[in-house]
Amino acid sequence: MGWHLPFGSPSMVSPIRLASTNARRPAFTLEGYTPRQAAERPGGEGIFVWDGNYYALAVTERLGVEESGGMVRVGIAHYNTIGEVDRLLDLVNDLAREYLR
Repeated sequence: MGWHLPFGSPSMVSPIRLASTNARRPAFTLEGYTPRQAAERPGGEGIFVWDGNYYALAVTERLGVEESGGMVRVGIAHYNTIGEVDRLLDLVNDLAREYLR
């Protein structure tokens, strides 16, 4: 179901920047939040997310996100449902909307 994440829902909010559309290891940044801050809410809801550079320092430097703490990476696999992916998207969209207020 990782293929669903890059496309997301029609209500995706613009401060979300996908850093990777790899369906197995999607990563993103969220304007107004450090990667650690953006990972806290989904992580607190039981969604497997991590912040940092995942030992890919050259990649995060090239993307220009290393200085801000890297990216948020989502742990997603073939057994995740579209509903679980949508729950993640809703949580991230909520954070984005809070920033835009």
